[in-house]
Amino acid sequence: LPRKPEWIAEADRIIEGWPTAGKPIMIYRPLCVRPEWIGSQVRNANVGQYREITDMLHEKYFIVSIADLEPGKEWIDGPVYPADLTFDRGEFVIEILASLMHRSDLVFTSGGFAAMLGPAVETPTISILGGYEPKEWCGDGAKFSPYLAIDPIKPCRCGSSGCKKQCDKALDMPAARAAITAFTSMTEGRTNVESP
Repeated sequence: LPRKPEWIAEADRIIEGWPTAGKPIMIYRPLCVRPEWIGSQVRNANVGQYREITDMLHEKYFIVSIADLEPGKEWIDGPVYPADLTFDRGEFVIEILASLMHRSDLVFTSGGFAAMLGPAVETPTISILGGYEPKEWCGDGAKFSPYLAIDPIKPCRCGSSGCKKQCDKALDMPAARAAITAFTSMTEGRTNVESP
């Protein structure tokens, strides 16, 4: 995804004010639900396991939660995560959001938009899947940046927001933790520097 210099400059200005204490930055996408598309809740990862993985990543990363919440229109599925910084009122236009993701060290999300935008802006991305789609459906992003998608033990392939089957979103947590540890070790120290 092309990024204009002025977008990157604005992202750098914003990040400069974040109290990261030298920790790498992780953009965190909370599990959200929207009433006009019931597929959002179907697609979301297992709430408890998503939280457990986020806690694991929080030991290493400065977590910045980004969403666009509005009562009755979009809300978080499960408890709100105590991120280091939270921007949950749609504070960033897409150009700046993309540039913030580009300048970050990791994007952590379930399925959906952030799972595609992270790799598109060349940032290592971890996507924890729930129902609706298997990991290979968004795997093309790996040609742009390291990408790790983790399926539930029983992956879903319905691709339908109207599916009536109750998905079992349970992950193999030991395998997920091992994969994430290997992925974050492999991508550690990567920086997105703009070419002239």
